[in-house]
Amino acid sequence: MCDGSLDDLEDDIMAEFEVEECKPDKAGWLKKRQTGPAVSLEDWQVMWIAIKGPRIYWQESELHAAAGELVLTSDAVILTARKSLEIVAGNTTLLLLAATAEELLPWRESIEAAALDSAAIICDAKLVGR
Repeated sequence: MCDGSLDDLEDDIMAEFEVEECKPDKAGWLKKRQTGPAVSLEDWQVMWIAIKGPRIYWQESELHAAAGELVLTSDAVILTARKSLEIVAGNTTLLLLAATAEELLPWRESIEAAALDSAAIICDAKLVGR
């Protein structure tokens, strides 16, 4: 007996696919500065950071709309240090800070993987005199 259950099944499959497509590759809390040198830790904002493909989004919480976005293009440069990442793409500079080097490691790996897909330049800050 067919009472629309195939349509319901198709709707469920499409909804699950859309959720999976929107799921970030990596997401969580980090401190963020968008531009300029940091004078103190008060200059940093705690933000929800999400990486999806070559895009890095930041927002006030998981439930808020994205406050900003950076796209890792082929001209992007990523500088890595012990507890921080500096990402420059186009006219945008994004600084991310973790509490520890261990906390930053999975973020670094996710961002570097996304950057490799876009042919961005990745440098260890120790190699460039930081």
